[in-house]
Amino acid sequence: MMASIRQNHPEFVFLTLEEQLTQLAKDGWHQGAVKLYQDTIMRVLEMDLMDPQASQMRLWYDAHRVGSELFHKMLVAEYRPSQRNATARIAILENVLGFQVDVDNFVQMTRLGFWSERNHTPLLYYLHIDDTKHLRN
Repeated sequence: MMASIRQNHPEFVFLTLEEQLTQLAKDGWHQGAVKLYQDTIMRVLEMDLMDPQASQMRLWYDAHRVGSELFHKMLVAEYRPSQRNATARIAILENVLGFQVDVDNFVQMTRLGFWSERNHTPLLYYLHIDDTKHLRN
């Protein structure tokens, strides 16, 4: 298949599915979330779209957009209500967003990037909500 115009652009970053799954695990996502992401990718790729790489990267960025439907589904995948499980979900967010307490005792999110720069920083997470229907309680 020929590369799309977007893929020929020097700012286009493509991570293979294996690289993506490895990175999600490194980021601290639990196995159920990684499997949900993989299943989502496989469903999209089975649709035989014109540009599967661009579709795959679009889902990658959706998984990294805090508040998106995919991010939310990954966060609650295999969740069972209990204090221990709630603590584990908070730990996932701490790892994923890189929570660190600075010298002034403020929490910094060291893995949070700018949506407009996502093509240069594909391993960061982003707060980008352009439509209120994407917001979660």
